[in-house]
Amino acid sequence: MKEEDSPFKFGKVVHGEQFSNRSKERNRLKTNYKSGLNTILISPRRWGKSSLIKEVASEYSSNSKTRFCFMDLMSIRTEEEFYTMFAKAVISATSSKMEEVMNNAKEFLVNITPTISISPTPESNFDIGFNVEQMKMNYQDMLELPERIAKKKNINLIVCIDEFQSLANVQHSKALQGKLRSVWQHHQHATYCLYGSKRHLLLHIFNSRSMPFYKFGDVMFLEKISKEHLTAFVIKRFVDTKKKIEPDVAENLVLAMQCHPYYVQQLAHITWVNTKKTANAETLELAQKLLLEQNDIFYQREFENLSDTQIEFVKALVSGETRFSSQKALKKYNLGSSSNVVQIKNALEKKEIIDLFQEKIELMDPGFELWFKERICNLP
Repeated sequence: MKEEDSPFKFGKVVHGEQFSNRSKERNRLKTNYKSGLNTILISPRRWGKSSLIKEVASEYSSNSKTRFCFMDLMSIRTEEEFYTMFAKAVISATSSKMEEVMNNAKEFLVNITPTISISPTPESNFDIGFNVEQMKMNYQDMLELPERIAKKKNINLIVCIDEFQSLANVQHSKALQGKLRSVWQHHQHATYCLYGSKRHLLLHIFNSRSMPFYKFGDVMFLEKISKEHLTAFVIKRFVDTKKKIEPDVAENLVLAMQCHPYYVQQLAHITWVNTKKTANAETLELAQKLLLEQNDIFYQREFENLSDTQIEFVKALVSGETRFSSQKALKKYNLGSSSNVVQIKNALEKKEIIDLFQEKIELMDPGFELWFKERICNLP
């Protein structure tokens, strides 16, 4: 069997048999959708948010009255870019033919004249543009699109917006959020699922009383998949491809990657590739070594972007320190003062090196943690 036939997938959205568990979260999302309840989904990067949302969407049949609209705000930097992306995504998700695209744009954008260009390719992609001044004056027209189209077509439209925290990068971000909230909160046929990976920014947007999106919907914090489910998943995927992995080895694989879905799939893939019949402890040890070798240049670059005090903080973290502001820890790791520790934590969180939640601190990449322990701290 070739490497490309590996049953383990990472670095892209997974679905079907490649998708592991999340039954509780799937049911909660479906209940929210059926109830017309907006959902805010928060978790660190690579924990499977997009896969979860796409998996739920795939469970609705093509004949269902529920439609899904997807967009990613990662590259958005201006209010006008947001409106343009939003309108194109909504029109595309609710139109089955190019003729319908043009008719929907003209019918539902009452005070805005769109410019639509259609590519001559077999896929019949289209692009849509708007007059900037018209958009600014009639932004409500853009934001009402999901509700107007869903109501006219008698469908339920679920608008799924990834990396929602990127709106914080837009000039006058709070004012824009206020515009969105003022329109979307009245929608009955359109429901919103807003999600992203930067927990501290999303918590500020959705959990601060001073922010427009405060109490906008059901806030879900995606948790790691349990050790038991991931271990069973790894064992099954080996069996499905006529290979085996010893149960305790599968469990140790999951624990080595700290139950992170992405990294479990990555290490399991390397283990699978290096298994002829049955993966044992030696196979896993080799796979971990190969994982660090394959990612060495990336981990080295990550390390070089850390300041001296940030490196010392990570040393303390991987060594098991929990009381970073104690006099003993401050002196041992040259962390300076307690206030300096707070600054270090915030800086590492912004760099997405660590995740801070409910007083718990952990490195976001368990592979980087293994590399740091071995290469920097000389720890086993």
